[in-house]
Amino acid sequence: MDISGIIVGAVLGVGGMIVKDKYIDGQTNNSNHEEIKKLYDENERLRNRNKEAERRIEDLMAENQKIRKDNKSKAESAEDIEDELDLLRLKLRRAQSTIDDLTRQNNELKKAIESYEMENNKK
Repeated sequence: MDISGIIVGAVLGVGGMIVKDKYIDGQTNNSNHEEIKKLYDENERLRNRNKEAERRIEDLMAENQKIRKDNKSKAESAEDIEDELDLLRLKLRRAQSTIDDLTRQNNELKKAIESYEMENNKK
């Protein structure tokens, strides 16, 4: 039970005891009836206020759950994107390594061709 329920229960209990005491003591004059009516009205107002507060709390809790679920989903998506980014970085490093190897081989072949052409030109 939440704190607002306890408070309202206590108020209703005290109000009920006051009403009971007034009737037991035989004080049923007009001012007592007015006081009882005021207490009843106040109890009713507090009960309605408590119901509204409980509804609001339920709404806020549902909204909180929705936000937590959305955040969890976004966090999982961010992790997926980070994993994909890591994979792409790895592929990029491998591609760069392949490019470096092919460039080196290409330069070696150019030198070999230049050397071969120089030899042929000397003949």
